Amino acid sequence: GAIPLDEALPIAKQIAEALEAAHEQGIIHRDLKPANIKVRADGTVKVLDFGLAKALDPAAASSPEAMNSPTITSPAMTQAGMILGTAAYMAPEQARGTAVDRRADVWAFGAVLYEMLTAKRLFAGATMSDTIAAVLTREPEWTALPTGTPPPIRKLLRRCLEKDRKRRLTDAGAARLEIDDALTASPTPEATVASGAPATTASPRGRLPLIAALTAVTALAIALGIPTLRHLREAPPPTPPEMRVEITTPSTDAPLQFALSPDGRSLVFVASGGGLPRLWLRPLDQTEAQPLAGTEGANNPFWSPDSRSIGFFAAAELLRLDIAGGAPLVLATATPPSASGSWSADGTILFPRNVGDSLWRIGATGGEPATVTRVDAPRQASHRAPLLSSRRPALLVLRPRYARGGGDLPGLT
Repeated sequence: GAIPLDEALPIAKQIAEALEAAHEQGIIHRDLKPANIKVRADGTVKVLDFGLAKALDPAAASSPEAMNSPTITSPAMTQAGMILGTAAYMAPEQARGTAVDRRADVWAFGAVLYEMLTAKRLFAGATMSDTIAAVLTREPEWTALPTGTPPPIRKLLRRCLEKDRKRRLTDAGAARLEIDDALTASPTPEATVASGAPATTASPRGRLPLIAALTAVTALAIALGIPTLRHLREAPPPTPPEMRVEITTPSTDAPLQFALSPDGRSLVFVASGGGLPRLWLRPLDQTEAQPLAGTEGANNPFWSPDSRSIGFFAAAELLRLDIAGGAPLVLATATPPSASGSWSADGTILFPRNVGDSLWRIGATGGEPATVTRVDAPRQASHRAPLLSSRRPALLVLRPRYARGGGDLPGLT
């Protein structure tokens, strides 16, 4: 959902400060998107993954090498699940494959802030081509902004998202100043009319202590003369307290499968409860499990990394269910063996599609499935139970190693 304005602006300010620090050292991020922005529990924001960062080189702007800016043709952009997400935050000049400068990061910053305030992606399409076409031809849906958005923030977004980069805001430092003014200014009569709020709207100054605490800025360690940024090493989070929970399943039927949410707060399991097997959700701070509507015949559930959605198989289909509500969304046809799928942080789902088949991938919002592995028959029967790492969409495949000549024991390579 949308992030409330008094939370979104301090986050956006820190993102702008991080980009400003990089730009002052001549470094363009070129891949700013929500997946590369992390917020710690204390409100500190970290801008990560400068893997596509490039040092500003005045000579490169007019050379053939300028065509090597990160576009859909770059090998760095063709990993599973990354291409649409990255395309949606590309500046128009970046999408065309022409030279980019810091104004491409300003565009991406505007796209991220727009998404924070509206809970909608600035430009989204069913395919990569549709997304790129929207970036190049469509205008943002300005009516989607909350009615209480201050006029300076609306103006900032319009200046960040100018398709003509000559008219676009030139650097992240200017964006930071605009957000600073919005955070500290009392509402004006014009702002009251624009937001539709009554004249008695309280000043945000009462929230300044909280805002000041949230706006502690992460220091980005920048190696002078080297066009990369080192990721800051964080202290490991404290070990959570031990939790012991008794799970009572519906009726007398034993559950078929359990899946614990990544945040450790909820458990989903399959049980019949006197009828067809279905998914049951049990928050660990409650005593009763509740059935999830529309999941009849479900099996092999698995969680999204943010613990907000569940993937599962039913009626020869791969489905996704948002636990906040709504009907399950069909992602693909699938009649897999008894094995679950895996959901990565960048929105890619790996799953076995058919008995005796290989692994497939699909976006968490749907799309056309694509094969990832190939079964080496007759040596291999099928590929199943994939596991994606939590940091990058890396896939580990175990391949059987059969004994030959009776000398070696079977094993895995």
